Amino acid sequence: MILDLKLPSNWLRHLAPVLIVLVRPFAVSAEVAKRRPWESLHRHLKHVTMQELYFGVAYIAVGEA
Repeated sequence: MILDLKLPSNWLRHLAPVLIVLVRPFAVSAEVAKRRPWESLHRHLKHVTMQELYFGVAYIAVGEA
């Protein structure tokens, strides 16, 4: 299971520079936000589900071995 922040794919993407400044105290940078670890779940696990939260800014991804 992964719970993390990501760059949204909606209109909020244009606000990413401002959003990243707001969450920087939590060790989030533009490089961290661009990662896509849920893709690794799809490669290595079965029955992967992903749910976006907070207008696509956060997500929970779960898979089974």
